[in-house]
Amino acid sequence: MTQRSGHISGATPGKISSAKMISADDASAPFPGKLVHLFEIDIKPTPFRFVAEAVQGGGVNFAGAAYRSFPIMASRFSWSAEGPPARPVLEVSNVTGLFNDAVTHDQLRGIAVRRIMTLTSELDPPHGEGGGNCFPVERWVIDRIARLERAVMRLELCAEASLEGKQFPQRVMLRDLCQHVYRRWDASQAAFDYSGVTCPYQGDSYFTADGAETTDPAKDECSLHLMSGCRKRFLFNLPFLGFPGVRRL
Repeated sequence: MTQRSGHISGATPGKISSAKMISADDASAPFPGKLVHLFEIDIKPTPFRFVAEAVQGGGVNFAGAAYRSFPIMASRFSWSAEGPPARPVLEVSNVTGLFNDAVTHDQLRGIAVRRIMTLTSELDPPHGEGGGNCFPVERWVIDRIARLERAVMRLELCAEASLEGKQFPQRVMLRDLCQHVYRRWDASQAAFDYSGVTCPYQGDSYFTADGAETTDPAKDECSLHLMSGCRKRFLFNLPFLGFPGVRRL
């Protein structure tokens, strides 16, 4: 397996950095491990962290944070440049009354929800090797409580950048050009300079501005186009900061 390119700094409560991610090489390795879905609901003062599927019968630790095994059903998670924006649904057990206080005081609407997909090999010991790598973190917010029963609470989510109630343009909508700031090679330090960078890529595969693979990090330059830039570097959940679904009217 190649050098990991996706460690998460998970020491800060309520905040997971998605700056580094699992690379295509990691995911396509002969034995990468099973996919694990972790969730964080940013309830104050301590985020509620849980794993959707029990690993060896219980919870797990990932990037230094504990995720309890908790009954949950997640659906409708998807990204598309066409059609209406996705509205994922979480059905969470409320048998213990865990969310009662937040519901009573209407504190759930607008709360951040993070969906973290990783591999069992990346979990902290004893379940994994402690790599702390993951695929790009999905960020959502709770839009409404769709159903509330004694045993189950159904939460409907929307993207952080939900279009409802928004006016365009809030950013210039370029169809074919990503607006992320890519890393720069600093020859004096023999390392990449990430100051002011917004693109989350920190992998050890390099590509020229034309999308050609190279072994020279000094020639690593993103084309800022979807196929020759983003697709070359990411396997899932492309962080392309353009609008490929936009067309001129």
